[in-house]
Amino acid sequence: MSEHTEHTHGHHVDSPKLYYGTFALLTVLMLLTIGASQVHFPGGSLVNNLIAMTIAVLKAALVVAIFMGVRKGSGLIKLYALGGFVWFLLFFIMFCDYMTRSWEPVRGWVPKDAPVAVDYPYVTDTPGERPAHEAKAEH
Repeated sequence: MSEHTEHTHGHHVDSPKLYYGTFALLTVLMLLTIGASQVHFPGGSLVNNLIAMTIAVLKAALVVAIFMGVRKGSGLIKLYALGGFVWFLLFFIMFCDYMTRSWEPVRGWVPKDAPVAVDYPYVTDTPGERPAHEAKAEH
């Protein structure tokens, strides 16, 4: 039998140094996540959530690329892995929309007797408009 210098079956072995380095980087990112959660950045929870999600996506990308072997996989494997991240992004956008629907109530979205929001208890046809009787009472 002849000896092959190159493996054609696609199986690869990475060095332990790569795995230890990836583990160290994941540990640093975890500590960065903990540190960022203790700091309240200007811009409120939106900025804090964006920072936390950015760190989380970096950690997920490292795990997928190194530990799951996607970086040495075929183009189709990389496409499916990228599709998973795009799928997550689409769900994230959908849930952001769902969570902010009560911020700007419009007549017809909720029943008349349902409380819409504590700081915005009235509902008008135009978002942001105050009823005529309340606008006169303020002046």
